[in-house]
Amino acid sequence: MINNIQFLRFVAASLVIFAHAPLNAFGVSSHTIHLGGFGVDIFFIISGFIIPYILFGASHNVSQLPKMGGVSFFIRRIVRIWPLYFVATAFVVLTALIVRYSGLTPNFEVNNVYGLAKLDWTLLFESLTFTHAVVAPTLNVGWTLQLEFLFYTAVAIMLLLGAKSFFHVAISYALLLLGSALLLGSAGATFASYFPPLKLLATPMMIEFLFGLILYGCYLNGYFLNKWLSAALMLLIVPVFYYTELHALMSSVGGAYNRVLVWGTFAFFIVWAAISLEPHYSMPKVFSVLGDASYSLYLTHWLVLPWITFVIDRYTLYPKIGLLGLLVICFFVCQFVALLTHFFVEKPLNEKVRKVVFLRGVNRTGVQPATVV
Repeated sequence: MINNIQFLRFVAASLVIFAHAPLNAFGVSSHTIHLGGFGVDIFFIISGFIIPYILFGASHNVSQLPKMGGVSFFIRRIVRIWPLYFVATAFVVLTALIVRYSGLTPNFEVNNVYGLAKLDWTLLFESLTFTHAVVAPTLNVGWTLQLEFLFYTAVAIMLLLGAKSFFHVAISYALLLLGSALLLGSAGATFASYFPPLKLLATPMMIEFLFGLILYGCYLNGYFLNKWLSAALMLLIVPVFYYTELHALMSSVGGAYNRVLVWGTFAFFIVWAAISLEPHYSMPKVFSVLGDASYSLYLTHWLVLPWITFVIDRYTLYPKIGLLGLLVICFFVCQFVALLTHFFVEKPLNEKVRKVVFLRGVNRTGVQPATVV
């Protein structure tokens, strides 16, 4: 794994904490808070880069064959992503039951994450199968995983249909997005109602995975940014992005595609900078650990933040801790819980699921599967 990509995964998850922290208590505008969602765009572009990196490796051989078939690839993605998502979703449901019958008077944030709406069993099934369409899943932040799994599914189908190189996958995915957008535009909501994945494929943010594929193409062909430009971009892109968005300098660009064209472009260049900088400077190993824990951080911060606000509300601590204190508390508590979750839940759980799934594969085929990434 590229260490600088691990660092960006940590940065992206940290930005999402900012997006969900109760900063409005100090008069921070909802628009400013919303900008923390930039972390999701970084995640999507990293995913678009990492998936072919897993499939075709770090070699600069453009004719490299995929290392696994479509079924194997898809199962590995499920094994990597779904177990912790299931645990986090189950935690929401169980906590919602406790809140309901304990007599606890929840504040707004606790009610938003653990309210009665989370005890909708149909929604629970749809959430765990990523079929909840445009409705927020039981674990609200899981909406991004629905798009991730749609991307994984598209790649798996391309492999099953005989994609033999990275360029087959990239071109097929681009054509798939274009076809979905054209069909949705011509057939409208009626056709999409019969085939819901079409509506999701036509979601503008699905284009960000294509940006990641383009980055892998740059990587394959040795197209890297200058090291000094890369360092400058790594340092400046996030503050420049915030300045640009706070002053609405590019708010009229692209209409419905504004987020992809503006946020996606900023995210594209920061990921490209991270990849380009790797041969010259690699972030300290601690960020590799924090990057590994970024998935745990992404899921658990949503579970932890409501209880931080509950305690602060209960003891009227906002005036005492101030805005900076709130940010520090939210960040370190969420990061601490994420690291505990990563080492004591995510990794052991994934290892057990991996053994169950792939040992059966060994028993049937006699072939030991490759390491799951």
